[in-house]
Order: sequence, then C-alpha cells, then structure tokens
Amino acid sequence: MEGRCLRALQLVVPLGVGVLVVDDALAAGAWETVGELKLAREDHTATVLEDGSVLLIAGRRPSPMATAEVFDPISHTSKLLEQLFEARAEHTATLLDDGRVLVTGGSYDQPDDLLDSVEIYDPALGTWSQAAPMSSARAGHAAVRLLDGRVLVTSGRAASGSSVNLTAEVYDPVLDVWSPLVTMNEGREHHQATLLPDGRVLVTGGNRAGDVPIALAEIFDPDTGDFEEIGELGYPRYDHSVAPLPDGRLLIAGGRSNDSNADGLIAAVELYDPSTQGFLSAPSMNAGHSDSQLVVLPDGRVLLVASHSELFDPAAPEQPWKYVGTMQNGRTHFVAALVDGRAFVFGGDARDEESKNIEVWNPRGVSLEPQGFPCSGADECETGFCADGVCCDTACDNGSCDRCAYDPQYSPQNGTCSSMLSCAGYAYVLDEASCSTPEPACKTSCTSPADCNPGYECDLATQRCVVERPGTGVGADRVDPKVADAPDSCTCTMVGQPGKGWLAAAMLPLLVLRRRRRARRRQVS
Repeated sequence: MEGRCLRALQLVVPLGVGVLVVDDALAAGAWETVGELKLAREDHTATVLEDGSVLLIAGRRPSPMATAEVFDPISHTSKLLEQLFEARAEHTATLLDDGRVLVTGGSYDQPDDLLDSVEIYDPALGTWSQAAPMSSARAGHAAVRLLDGRVLVTSGRAASGSSVNLTAEVYDPVLDVWSPLVTMNEGREHHQATLLPDGRVLVTGGNRAGDVPIALAEIFDPDTGDFEEIGELGYPRYDHSVAPLPDGRLLIAGGRSNDSNADGLIAAVELYDPSTQGFLSAPSMNAGHSDSQLVVLPDGRVLLVASHSELFDPAAPEQPWKYVGTMQNGRTHFVAALVDGRAFVFGGDARDEESKNIEVWNPRGVSLEPQGFPCSGADECETGFCADGVCCDTACDNGSCDRCAYDPQYSPQNGTCSSMLSCAGYAYVLDEASCSTPEPACKTSCTSPADCNPGYECDLATQRCVVERPGTGVGADRVDPKVADAPDSCTCTMVGQPGKGWLAAAMLPLLVLRRRRRARRRQVS
C-alpha cells in the first residue's frame, strides 16, 4: 500500500447487535490491493489448486461468462485459460482427489435458464472436458467432496424458476456416473453443505421460493444414502457462511432472514457440535453480514471475509468478534480463497458494477515481505518460509549446513537457500579433532591456490579467492580432498571466523528499508 492514502472509515453497528471491538494491531492496513483479474466477474467460483494457485471460473459480466483464469498468489498475476463449453453463473466448483476441478450446473442467459451440464478442468493439461450431466438442472445449489472422493450435490433452484429442487445426487469421478438420492426433507437454494469429521454432511439454511429463509437442518449419511432432520438453527438464514473448526465443530455466521434487522442482515452466530447434534449460540458479530465467507486461519482463528471484516477466536469463545479492517473496494457476490494463511478476495459486485479487483488480508495486518527481507516468522513472508531471519525461497532445512541469510563468504544471494559448503569460492576446512563444533568453516583469505575451491584462483595481491581467469587453470584440483567427502553434519571448525555480528551488519540496510516501507504504509491523508 505504498503511496496510498487511507481514508478514515465509519462502521455503523445496529443497536442491540453487540459492542464494536477494534483490534488496533490488525485494523490499519489489513486489506491491500494486489492486482486485477483479466476480466471483471461476479457470482463466480474460486478453487485453490494443488500447486497453490487459484482457479476462477465463469460468473456474470453482467451476462453469464464462459471464461476462466488462474491467479498466482506469489506474483499476484492472473492469466486467462481455455474457455468452458458453456457460460454459467451460480454454479459450483469442487476440487477432486486427483487435482481436477468439477463444475456443475448454474444459470445461463436468464436466472431461470438452468443447466444440468457438468465440466471438468484438468490443471495438468490446462483443458476442459465434458462430463456426464446431472439428472436435474439446478443453480444456487451446494456441492461437497465426500471422504471416498465422490461429490454430493444438493437442492438448488428448480428449472421451473418458481420453486426449489428437492433432489440430491452423487457423482463418481472414476466412473463418470451420477446416482440420484432420496429426496431431501427441505428443498432450498443459497444454503451450505459442509463435510463433518465422520464423513457425513450437514446441510444448513437456505431459502424456499420467494426468499423465505429456512431454519431446518439435515444430515446426509453416505453409508445409507438418506437425509435425516436434526433440528433447527436459532435463526432461519440464507446466504450465510459455515467454517469447520479444528475441533470438529462448525461455526455458522451471518446471512439474511426476514425477522432480523431492517436490511435483513444477521449478526447472530451459532456453533454446531457433531457429538450432540445441537446448535449453540456464540458471540454475535459487530454487524450483520451476508454473501460473506468464513475462512479458518492456520492458528485456528476464524476470519469473516466481508467489506468490513471481523475476526473470532473459537479457543476464547468468551471474547467478542474483533473488527480487523475494511476492504479498499467494497463489494458483494465476491469469492475468497485462503492461500498460505492469507485471504484473497476476487471480483464481485462493486457499486452495481462487476469488479476486476483483487485484495489480500494478511494475518499480521501488514503487507507480506518479499524474498530476502528480514522476518521473524513464515507468516510475514510472501514465499511462506522464514529461515535465518530472512524470507527464504524454501524452508531451507535439509541440513544444518543450509543457510538463507546473505553473507559474502557463504550465500550466493539473500533469500536463496544454499549450502555453506560452497563458501563462495573459499576452500572448506575440516578439523577432525574438533568435530563437536556444529557450524561449517570457510577460509576468509588465501595465500595459495590450495585455499580456493575449483573454478577460483588466489589473488595474492589482495589474498582473496576470485573467479578463475580463462586459460590459467589456476585453482583447479586445489581443494582439500577431504572436502568432497564432508558430511552434511557441518562438524568442522571456523578459520578466520567473522563472528556473530556478520548477520546483523548484512541485514541492517534491509531493516532500514523495511521500516521505511512500513512508515509509508501508515501515512494517512
């Protein structure tokens, strides 16, 4: 957010909803614009692929689209892919066990024009293929991958456009076959179907025809193929969000309901406990939200991704939701994806116009540091790795000789993991009598070619190892034969050890630059 002025913002909280709590450490600058989609879209889907990239599929602009693109969360760039066979919006996209993505149903042309068609995207080939169609056309439905790899599709809007679909079916990606199930207890659209730890699926909320919200919840059992009523939500709701918690419970938040506040938005939150099959009240959010998404962060906290975002810690249920920032571009009908602990938001409806904007929310409320910059933890780095106090390209943990922080004697580039055995041209020194020393050793000067590695020669004037000059042959075969057999245990001693201050000296310019970058982010005008 360098060079960007942040405007003061107001959050209006309806009376009786709760007490507004602002987390000062997270509120300022938590959301940051990081790029744009190739095409503006809303009512689309986002699927995190196995390589960490995000697949964005179809949607409206304002008519349904057949385009797809893939977003790279490291470079923050997006590229268009081969088009789908059919334009669609209000569809589902489900990651299969083999890494492909199953796309089902949706609407085309008009909201009442529904699709039964199914397509599969193969990231390895970058191509789309047609799969067997569903037995019923549907949109606004839900889909979830079962533990055995099959995909359950539930309910949705019916093809007539004036009613909801009572049917459900299961897709087998190995056989490319759909199997119809018994009818559900309640037809619904804009609902949620969430996988439980035991393999069953909880179906919550949604609306009947006429946007009538539903309280009834039911569970699908893959072993029997039946749907069972299990009770009602505390608040009938649709367009809500559900997050599976690490302890197996489900957090249910937001949505719309006819008996809520004036704009129909719900701030109430509930917890579902599979062990009791009951719903319990949880602290309400600071404001009502719908068309938002819940994502579970790596530390177990839950982020409500919305124009005004909030954070909840299930491990401290007595604590209220905390307000953690406002998107730079307010929107609805967006999609969100969690990648490396960061929440990305793509497109949506911004002021009655489809958006191309992409924003990211970082857990620490600041921009992530690029490769080679100082860090104290992996959650501060764009690469997702922090080693030796810098953002590294890998975990850099294959051996105790690996280093990522820059030092002219050892590392070729700051932020790039390499073995200190290279010593940047200087010969590696072993002292078999002092193998208890855990660090490697490199000579820091030379008096003969034997002090330099192959490909380097000794400049006697400066006593430094330099890259071998063409045609001299100096430096070849000069390394101690014991070096080639040196184990990756770094049991050696330091010759001319530079001392522990080398890292601080090398990092000082980066620390100064980091402070300047963050100071610019905090400027408010």
